Amino acid sequence: MVKTRQMIHGITYDSEESEVDDITWNDLDMDNVFFRINHTQSFLGEQILYHRLHNTNSKRDWDLFEKKVKFFDENEDLRIRLEKRLHGIGKAQESYYLTRLIKHTSDAGIKETVILRLLQIILLVCLVGAIFFKQTICMIGLIIIVAVNITVYTYKKTKTEGMLTCFKNLSIIIKFCQFIRSQKDLPAFIYKGEINNDIDKLKKLAKMTGAFSSNRIMSNSDPQALFVDYLMGITLWDLTNYNHIIKVIKGNEDAVMRVLQYVGEIDMDISIASFRRSVDKYCLPDFKNNRINIKLQKQPKFIVSGSATELTASQIAKLKDEYEECLYSYSLKIDDIIKGVNQEFIERICCHLAKGNNVLVYTSDLIQNREEFQQFLLDNEMSFEGFLTKVSGYLSNLVELTLNNISAILILIGGETSFECCNAINSEILQVIDEVTYAIPLCMDYKAQLIVTKSGNLGNANTLVDIIKYFDCHDDE
Repeated sequence: MVKTRQMIHGITYDSEESEVDDITWNDLDMDNVFFRINHTQSFLGEQILYHRLHNTNSKRDWDLFEKKVKFFDENEDLRIRLEKRLHGIGKAQESYYLTRLIKHTSDAGIKETVILRLLQIILLVCLVGAIFFKQTICMIGLIIIVAVNITVYTYKKTKTEGMLTCFKNLSIIIKFCQFIRSQKDLPAFIYKGEINNDIDKLKKLAKMTGAFSSNRIMSNSDPQALFVDYLMGITLWDLTNYNHIIKVIKGNEDAVMRVLQYVGEIDMDISIASFRRSVDKYCLPDFKNNRINIKLQKQPKFIVSGSATELTASQIAKLKDEYEECLYSYSLKIDDIIKGVNQEFIERICCHLAKGNNVLVYTSDLIQNREEFQQFLLDNEMSFEGFLTKVSGYLSNLVELTLNNISAILILIGGETSFECCNAINSEILQVIDEVTYAIPLCMDYKAQLIVTKSGNLGNANTLVDIIKYFDCHDDE
């Protein structure tokens, strides 16, 4: 990608909702899907679209979203007018850091503001003394304070240069919102009434940022403006203006973020409408709950985890706490992997399962001391990838031998673990029969073996508990 994912994913909101993790995103080749859909004209629209594709939670108001897309699709003249305005915001590389600059730029401290005002007062006193009273000390003081002010201005100017594009974009974005407000043909669901107050709050900010960025840009190209820039440096006028603008932004940060989100959503809606015009056919999601209330034969659960993520470790800890009385758990060690699956372990697992208990075998504690593990790899002339292959081989062999002896519902955690274990029991083709919990399917193979597969990075701390509770609710007594 020309722009990094971190840049494009700059605007994040509704963070409490579930998101598609990077592993799933890559597996589905979603970068190419994003590039195909992306008809946005601004960096805000691009960021909102990228975030929206990561967020698949059906609780969103999809009806309103579809209503807005349909409106822009049917009103081509208005869509083109808005696209031209959005194009003015553009996709300059620096713009993608706008939200971070706003959030992480600290207020101009009282101490700094006082110092700037003090330097301005000293300059004024020395200037008056030198001109009207012809005082030598005032003339010397004037020379010194001019040198100090220019030094301070030059130093601070380089530090504030990064905000120049930020100010320019803010001015254009607020003016775009004012343009939308002036359009009489926009329905209420397009022009949000609550955004009105935010625009009024930021009207002054638009003028301030626009004037500040224009002066800075001119000073870099026009010789006369360059002289004015030096004058601003001597008087520290630009720096006091800059501090005032930052103070206004920080005082209205929520309003600024709402405006950025609003403009980004408008751009995204228009982009989706344009994309649909570019294809012959497209389909719309149906979020109706058509789930069949199924009943499953009660069986013990055999849970096998090859994931080493922190999330998986927390899920396992939660599961062990919740089902302490009916769950037998085994944390595998490096020696277990090297020696391979032994018959005694298989018999112990089968014994627990036969009594209706659930069994958990996991590898979260496999590598407890990295230095010792590195030494182990060196002593055995083994690569890390080779060790991971042994882990997958051990788990797949364990699953195969166990299920050859007893029936159980198989719950697999980790992408590679799921793949290898399903291959070991000849379950390459799975049919999805239900959703256990969000984004986690319940599958069945040709032998009627029930299998649940889950990525190690998916879900929250309660996900494994939720999976077991699903079967508790659906067991046919």
